[in-house]
Amino acid sequence: MRIGFVGHASIAVDTRGIRVLSDPWWSGPCFGTQWWVHPAPALDLVRARDPDFIYISHGHHDHLHFGTLQRLPKTAKVLVGRELDLAASTRDAGFETIELDARVPTEIAPSVHVEIAPTHAGDSYMMIADGTSTCLNLNDALHAAPDAVVARTIDDLRARYGRVDYVFCGYGIASHFPAC
Repeated sequence: MRIGFVGHASIAVDTRGIRVLSDPWWSGPCFGTQWWVHPAPALDLVRARDPDFIYISHGHHDHLHFGTLQRLPKTAKVLVGRELDLAASTRDAGFETIELDARVPTEIAPSVHVEIAPTHAGDSYMMIADGTSTCLNLNDALHAAPDAVVARTIDDLRARYGRVDYVFCGYGIASHFPAC
């Protein structure tokens, strides 16, 4: 398993001949023109290989960015959690969309299992397991969650997966109020 940080909340996970790209945003602003990607994303990593799957963690426009999605090949299948009500939007954007039930590992390619589960306030995490390695993509799913949600999520993942080899936990202070 190879993982590359693209930028903001986007990573590219290459494993067993497939690529999963998460939360792509690098083309234009979001939330009107209030937010812009900084620093610039590593687009060489994205251009090196088209994604087979695109994971969308939640519906905020810095994660579900239609300006960026329009630039990605429609051959990629979008992965979303069924509880998050994102499938209609990604289908309307022209993508085949696979809705995954919470905490149910689903084989998306031979020996590659993906699990998506809701965390708090309409967000989700994604776990990718390939039989050798595991990658947990928390994006910003737990930053604003109550301590009890964080503890429950960690305990659940530890009980089901044991060791996690890679954790992506993007940190930001994205909010409408000042933060220090």
